[in-house]
Amino acid sequence: MHQRLGRKGGAAVRKEMLKRLLLIFLLLVVPCIAQDLRPSAYLGKPGVVTVRAGKVQGSAGGVTALAAQDITPTVNATTYIYVDLSSTPIITTNTSGFPTSNYFPICTVIADINGTITSFTDSRPDYFMAGGSTPGGSNTQFQYNNNGVLAGASGLTTNGTSVGFNGNGTITSTPPFSAAANVGWKFCLYTNQACQGVATTTDVFYTAFSWFSFFASLPANNASGSTPDSNAVVSIKNDGTIFAKAYSTATNCSVNSASPAACSAAAAGSFVVPTTTTSYTVNTTAVHAASRIFLFPHTDTRDLPGTPTCVAPAITAEPVVSATVAATSFTITIASTTGQTCWDYWIVN
Repeated sequence: MHQRLGRKGGAAVRKEMLKRLLLIFLLLVVPCIAQDLRPSAYLGKPGVVTVRAGKVQGSAGGVTALAAQDITPTVNATTYIYVDLSSTPIITTNTSGFPTSNYFPICTVIADINGTITSFTDSRPDYFMAGGSTPGGSNTQFQYNNNGVLAGASGLTTNGTSVGFNGNGTITSTPPFSAAANVGWKFCLYTNQACQGVATTTDVFYTAFSWFSFFASLPANNASGSTPDSNAVVSIKNDGTIFAKAYSTATNCSVNSASPAACSAAAAGSFVVPTTTTSYTVNTTAVHAASRIFLFPHTDTRDLPGTPTCVAPAITAEPVVSATVAATSFTITIASTTGQTCWDYWIVN
């Protein structure tokens, strides 16, 4: 009987020892695999934030051990406590907010006018890559290396689907001079040759001899210093010279009425001057103080309402633009003519 109890008691002792050994093992192993070495903070002493010791890696590389530190927040303000990673890491604070880059946030603390801490927020991110940098610039901006610090490119943005160029920066990358037919290059900028092999239409190229040209078909690559590519629809030279296949205004006016003709904002159009009328006004907001206004008489009806019978104007005196009112109208003075006279006008500003 005693022998049986002895065996049972020995087994119980061994089982208890195994439990204790397992507990000791867990106490030793778990901190090794789950220990958070990032600096953190807690409220201990009244009116004081204690930052625990930790380890971080600065932007220049190398791991720095940070000692524990007591910080008294600024009275009647919000204090931002963080690790400055711009050089050798140090724990620092300010009351204006966390930096835009090269920092590790620890916490945000609000103290009242008496120095009593009324709010404490752990600001540490869920994950943090040692030696990394907080994104610079604004949301959607491309990031670039600005002397070892991430910065945002204000003129280059993306929503994850498309890329936007919205600054005044220059595109300096040189595109290929000869693209495969299935590539479809849309823009070829800052090259000294005409682009070749563009697969799609309505493209824009900066071609030879400083012509910026719009194409509806492939370029002929025959631009010279005085003329643009013959296949270009519109070309603008770097001195401001413009070549175009056709000129069109947004709206054209066509009026057959007594003065004034109501032409809204049309920069070009036709109007009918009643018989023997010597002064006629055209109301159009296209007129500017320095507008150049061109007049052309014609004897065909064109699209004029009422099918007028247009006669040639009497030429006892040259027709002239006798008055202009900016953003309102212009007035012409002509010789008296028996019969309706019909006129085209064209305003260039």
